[in-house]
Amino acid sequence: MLKILHITGHLGGGVGTVVLNYLTHKSKDIFQRHSIISLDYLNTYAADLLSGLDMEYSDRCHSNIDYLNSKIQEADIVLLHWWNHPLITDLLVRNRLAGCRLVLWSHISGAPAPNNFTAKIFEYPDEFVFTSPLSYIDPEFVTLSDDQKVKVSTIWSTGGVERLADYLPDKHEGFNVGYVGNLDFTKLHPNFVDICRAVEISDIRFTVVGPLNDKLVNMVDAAGLADRIRFTGFVSEDEKWAELRKFDLFGYPLAPHHYGTCDQTLQEAMAVGIVPIVLNNPMESYIVKHGMNGLVARSVAEYVNCLHTLYEDRQMRARLSQQARNYAFTEYSLLRMASNWDSVFERLMRKEKKEKFWPGVSGDIVLEPHHVFLESLGRYGGAFAEHLNPCHVAKVTAEDQLKSLGTRHNWSSDNKGTVHQYAKFFADDAVLCEWSRLMKGVGKGAHA
Repeated sequence: MLKILHITGHLGGGVGTVVLNYLTHKSKDIFQRHSIISLDYLNTYAADLLSGLDMEYSDRCHSNIDYLNSKIQEADIVLLHWWNHPLITDLLVRNRLAGCRLVLWSHISGAPAPNNFTAKIFEYPDEFVFTSPLSYIDPEFVTLSDDQKVKVSTIWSTGGVERLADYLPDKHEGFNVGYVGNLDFTKLHPNFVDICRAVEISDIRFTVVGPLNDKLVNMVDAAGLADRIRFTGFVSEDEKWAELRKFDLFGYPLAPHHYGTCDQTLQEAMAVGIVPIVLNNPMESYIVKHGMNGLVARSVAEYVNCLHTLYEDRQMRARLSQQARNYAFTEYSLLRMASNWDSVFERLMRKEKKEKFWPGVSGDIVLEPHHVFLESLGRYGGAFAEHLNPCHVAKVTAEDQLKSLGTRHNWSSDNKGTVHQYAKFFADDAVLCEWSRLMKGVGKGAHA
């Protein structure tokens, strides 16, 4: 029996949906035994599900490298679910992993920083798997040699839409445009409130499903749109399906440089027959084919026009709904994803197990957490490196660069691989805390 160990930073959200649904599917495979280790937490839903599957799991394992390595040694293959999570990067950069056959599955597209690829992350594993072909245009991948590119492949990430076969839209009053997902402006378009205000449809209502973002809620209240935009907060899976089935359209305006790679909520909305309207960001343009399974707008103004068009044209909406559903069930099959992974496992089993260590790091080099953060950024770490060891610019100039960088949405989140997330996990690292303070514009001595 093939023993496959999954390692993840935490288990929740979109990645959790993919991993848990895959593990549920593979629990019936008599030729494979899967187990999972989370470096941080497993949420209650995940723990209960894995217990019900009689599948071995453990969490909060980041500080126990001996336990991790013992489990790695027992496994035939290690599948690391990778993104720029501080604990994942710290595990790879500051530790030697026991001999293993290691495959990294990237749950980010590689842009923008700090959700980026580096030359070293491609070099580290035996194989590297993208979750979407979108990542093939990443500049770090493009610069790899042909020999290096050979070990990179793609397996489309999906939680599987087969479970939605019996879900169809429910009848309801009014015209409901829904959004499901992260409400942080690293994902959601920063002009979301203005977009909702610009729509001139009297009976339209926007339903926003996802953990509450106080900044967004306050913006809605300040704009006087509380009667037009409804927030559900965090909901269970069953509650999410109930909300999704009451959507007339899936309004999904994402930030121009968001970190997504193969959006689970888009897949699910299409599978239920909810027509998506998106902006022409790379990821959405790859999934939604304009006029075939949804509409892709080239600007915010065009996005609003698309809402008006589909409100008025029921026939177009019905056609796109059916085509979106057909497309989702063809492209986002859990069975196909599992079959692709079986092929990767077959290839890996032809390789010898080898110890894994971070390129360029020898045993006598002592690295601190802020060095780990720099390693995660690769070519994008210039301002941080200059602030740490000024060479080309004065330290005060590097400080100004970090303050400027901190105003950008992709660098300002408390999560998503930012310095703020690293400082949260490694609060004793004075350098990380100083960088976080600078990027938040917080005065010295204040808590960042």
